[in-house]
Amino acid sequence: MPPTHIKHHHQNKLEETATYKLFIPALKGRLSVVSLTSGGIVKIDWKAWTPQVYEALTGVNGVKAVERVKENVKLVNELSTSRPEPPLLVVSTLLVPGYVTIEEVEHIAEFLANVNPNIPYVLLAFYPKHLMSDLPTTSREHAFKAYEVARNAGLKEVFIGNVWLLSNSYTVKT
Repeated sequence: MPPTHIKHHHQNKLEETATYKLFIPALKGRLSVVSLTSGGIVKIDWKAWTPQVYEALTGVNGVKAVERVKENVKLVNELSTSRPEPPLLVVSTLLVPGYVTIEEVEHIAEFLANVNPNIPYVLLAFYPKHLMSDLPTTSREHAFKAYEVARNAGLKEVFIGNVWLLSNSYTVKT
């Protein structure tokens, strides 16, 4: 069974965060209903738009993974219309330098905006650890250009997470 992370937060509500994005749709649907009825969220961690980049970052079949992520976004979004606040669906992307380019973010944001422009999208700063310790942390320029591109794609709720990790270590080609 795929891993899920179930946390209790200080308001004593069950918040179910499904970060494993390759659930079979039926299971994803059931977990989404639990989140919907409990006031929780479903977080989909969208690694990359391009299957080759997705596969390079995760080691899983990128073509299948990207298609499954798209299916899951649509499935959870359909449920989210019955509860706008707090949002049922949140999508995040880790801005891995050299892998997750502005173009990757733009394609993800365009897809999300076409599904629902109110889907919250969180751009996360990368911190080098484990197998990718040779990469820099995400640059401020990268994060802010990604933010701008996501907003220009039509998303209304775009956020930059863990901003304290942002650096000035590289520039972004446009």
